[in-house]
Amino acid sequence: MLDLFTSVVEKEKLHPKFELVRDNLYLSGEHEVLEDWVTGFIDRDNKIVQDFQENFHSAYWEFYLFAVFKEAGFEIDFTKHRPDFNIIKPKKIYVEATVANIKDKGLKEDKRTFNDIMSMIEPVHMQKSSTRI
Repeated sequence: MLDLFTSVVEKEKLHPKFELVRDNLYLSGEHEVLEDWVTGFIDRDNKIVQDFQENFHSAYWEFYLFAVFKEAGFEIDFTKHRPDFNIIKPKKIYVEATVANIKDKGLKEDKRTFNDIMSMIEPVHMQKSSTRI
C-alpha cells in the first residue's frame, strides 16, 4: 500500500492542503479514507506520493477516481502507463485524470478568502468585473 503521509519531499515544497491533512489530528478520519482509496492502487511511474505531497489536487483526484472505479467493481489494467485508467471490465473505458489549475497570475489558493470563494457562486456574466465575449 502507498505510504501517503511520510514526507518524501523537502518541507518547503509541501502543499498546504497536504500539510493540513497530515498534521491535524481532527482529520485522522480523512487519513483512513485516503488509505482506503489507495488500497490496490498501483503507482506505475513511482511519483504519485511525491505529486500528492507537492501538488495535492491531481493526485487526490486520481485517488478519488480509483476509489469510485473500485467501488463500482471496474477492473483496471495497470500494465499500461497511459492513460491513467485503462478500464477493461465491464466495458473498455480510457480515463485520463485531469484537474484545472489556478491561472498563472491568479490569486493563490492559500491567499483566497471566504468572499473570494463565494464570488464564484455568482455567474460570471453577472459579475461587475466580467467582460462579455
